[in-house]
Amino acid sequence: MSTDGTLPPGPIPSFDFAEFSELPFPESGDIVYVLCFRREGSNDCIPFYVGESSRHVGRFGDYVAAKFTASTDFKVGQAVKRLRAHGCQVVIRFKATIDRRAEEKSLIQLFSERGMQLLNDLPGYNYATADETGEQRRVEEFTTKVLFEGKVT
Repeated sequence: MSTDGTLPPGPIPSFDFAEFSELPFPESGDIVYVLCFRREGSNDCIPFYVGESSRHVGRFGDYVAAKFTASTDFKVGQAVKRLRAHGCQVVIRFKATIDRRAEEKSLIQLFSERGMQLLNDLPGYNYATADETGEQRRVEEFTTKVLFEGKVT
């Protein structure tokens, strides 16, 4: 193996990455992001949640886990699950930012002014006293509402 930065002699083994998605490696951990969904057969991207993080893509793993002990993680994870069950594709749009909290607030206000319904408006809960089935039902009601009343930006 060369230590001067040159490639090794001979052909570089190829690999078929056709089954892989590509994500540019983050330059910064601080991001603001918008979770959107697309209905089957549509290119319209409808926002349903706005967030910010200092952990970049690590934050999205929390939504995949969707632990009931973390209200936001559970709500977002359940919403993604419900949207997918309705045949929607869920996508993440994000950008690096210097002031992630201010940008998050600004985006929430912008979407609200445009009549968008965001999961951000669904109140959180105390996991120690909340009913998990009841909280799932609230998220189901939200997703049903945005699926049939969602607006396109």
